Amino acid sequence: MGISRRHLLMSGAALMTIAANDPPTAAWIAAWDSQGIHRTATEGDQRGADWLAAEARALGAKVEIESFTLSRIDPIAAFVEVDGKKFAKSGEAATFMI
Repeated sequence: MGISRRHLLMSGAALMTIAANDPPTAAWIAAWDSQGIHRTATEGDQRGADWLAAEARALGAKVEIESFTLSRIDPIAAFVEVDGKKFAKSGEAATFMI
């Protein structure tokens, strides 16, 4: 069973309410967010792992990071072609490309 969009939005709103009333939580969320995209095997994922390990060590935990190899498809560009015209999403607006 997946998480509903409404539940996700409500969870995000609750988290932002907590962060707004708790500066350490807000700082922690900002630090995590500043590392970039956290998708598995990206630079942001590695920065997040290193940061989280440092946070755990600072609290006295013994930390081990386990590396592994994987294959993944990274879509670089995607578009829809209709009658020889290509349409691609760019931000929130569709872009017409010839």
